Amino acid sequence: MKQPLLLLAGLMGLTVTAFSQTPTTNENTRHLMSIESKKINKFHGVLEGSVTIKPENQNPGSEKSTNTNVGASTYQLQTNSGIENRIVYNSDGTIGAVFTFSDDPGSTWPDRGTGYVYNDGVSWSAAPSIRVEAVRTGWPTLLVLGDNSEVLISHNTATTNDYDIYFSKRPVKGTGAWTENATILANPGAPYGNLWPRAAVGGSNDMSIHMISISFPTDPLVTTTPAYFMGQQGALTYCRSTNGGTSWDIMHNVNTLHDSTQYSGFDADAYDLDARGNTVAYVAGGFTNDVFLMKSTDNGTNWTKTIVYDFPIDLFVDQLIDTTATNDGSLHVLLDTNDVAHVFFGNMNILNDDTTDAQISYFPGTSGLLYWNEGMAPNSPVLIADLEDVDGDLAITVTAWGTYQTSLSSFPSAGVDNTNALHLTYSALVENSDDGGGNNIRNVYYTKSIDGGANWITPVRVLSDDFTEQVYASMAREVDPTCISMIYQSDVAVGHGVGATNPDAGSNIGNAADMIYVCYELYSGVNEYLNLSEGVSIYPNPSHGNVNVQSLFTINKVDIISCTGAVLYSFNPQSQQYTMNLENLASGIYMIKSDMGDQSVVKRVVKN
Repeated sequence: MKQPLLLLAGLMGLTVTAFSQTPTTNENTRHLMSIESKKINKFHGVLEGSVTIKPENQNPGSEKSTNTNVGASTYQLQTNSGIENRIVYNSDGTIGAVFTFSDDPGSTWPDRGTGYVYNDGVSWSAAPSIRVEAVRTGWPTLLVLGDNSEVLISHNTATTNDYDIYFSKRPVKGTGAWTENATILANPGAPYGNLWPRAAVGGSNDMSIHMISISFPTDPLVTTTPAYFMGQQGALTYCRSTNGGTSWDIMHNVNTLHDSTQYSGFDADAYDLDARGNTVAYVAGGFTNDVFLMKSTDNGTNWTKTIVYDFPIDLFVDQLIDTTATNDGSLHVLLDTNDVAHVFFGNMNILNDDTTDAQISYFPGTSGLLYWNEGMAPNSPVLIADLEDVDGDLAITVTAWGTYQTSLSSFPSAGVDNTNALHLTYSALVENSDDGGGNNIRNVYYTKSIDGGANWITPVRVLSDDFTEQVYASMAREVDPTCISMIYQSDVAVGHGVGATNPDAGSNIGNAADMIYVCYELYSGVNEYLNLSEGVSIYPNPSHGNVNVQSLFTINKVDIISCTGAVLYSFNPQSQQYTMNLENLASGIYMIKSDMGDQSVVKRVVKN
């Protein structure tokens, strides 16, 4: 198998303390871990694709956000890894959104379930005071079918030893009583059923429902005892209904392309699913798994597999492994209007130096958001976002942060508009921020690509707030080009507080986090700020010798910058195109900074 991709973050002298983790042991979290202090002072360098603009050149009125508090929940863990489809923007301008709700001030949340809100095109419904379901559920996905009916799919924890996927439906979106079914999606072959579902609507008439989930990986009463289905601890299964959920013709199938001969099992929420017409795609990963894409063009009957990011050890259980780049399990897949699959996930580094303790170690200070699409070669994701250099000193200085067991730039969620432009949100740690207790907070960031993912604009904060944690943003996949709809969780305390060993429990338990709906208004026309980054190309990349820099604008100056931030060479082209020779540089990653008047574009180049 190929060696892991060498990431920019790995070249920046990142120093962190590794933390222990064990496989999933309860339905709340992917991993249990022992916590020590978490501090990094990381040289960040300059980010590929970043655009530097002097403050006086920015037009703060050219885009803005309208935010509404639509609810609250004392249960703050909206996902273990990847983001569910929790918001739907409908063609008639209405919006439905869901979240895991609880009003219980303790640490058991007996009233946990789906909190549902609806916007009729004018205003939002009242914040939920009770869950939708009659029983305790969690982690809902919201679907609207082709006949205007509405579906909720969540997981059921009403009984101690029987966890089945919970299915709720009503004939008309936004109104009426829900019909609930606790058994139609049961997996009797799995010892304790299935949990953590992901679902999407497809088919020629939008009446097909596709769902993936995993079998419960441990004995709920003896959490150190593994539970197996089809030879896997946490088997990834696929279900399909072609009639809106009335019946299911494929039930908890484990595809041979990711069965026990390929993977030992999967973690909670370390996967995602999307559908458009008869094209269906899902992506899966996790700390010790490949990131792989499964795709069907016949509504889920036949599938192909592509390795997006290769993990170096097959069927990993507890083998020795030195520090290795991998994925953080927070994955997202989006099918664009041409049915091309786009995959996003957080970067992670792990190691395992003890094969006797059934644990691995991970580096919680790892950051970086990776991206891949089907136009790229297998096993070739690229870095498209990282932590923001807020103070502009070419270093990221953070001290401590809340525990999510993901990259410091993670939780991606994406949508596509009718021009096939890609829109992406993610949550990242913010330099120079403080929750009042010495912790850096996370904010939700936004970026966009208008050329199928080849280039991305510089990420910007959706709602800048240096004192409030923003996480779990879920974007409506169908984007109105004038306003991106998303819902995220906002909290004055970092972390989520769920889990007996969670270090953030003390500041979170009993406190309700707000659920914020955001209408993120985009530029009404082509803006010079966006054009600049998209109008600069560097090729060939990678290169052994000559590299061409080409721009729509006159390039006044070009700097070649090392990963330590040193300016190695400077040129003054005074033209729209310039050729440089890299033969005298060592193999590795460099940054090309192109100055055009008062503005600059920085892009990555690989010298091979």
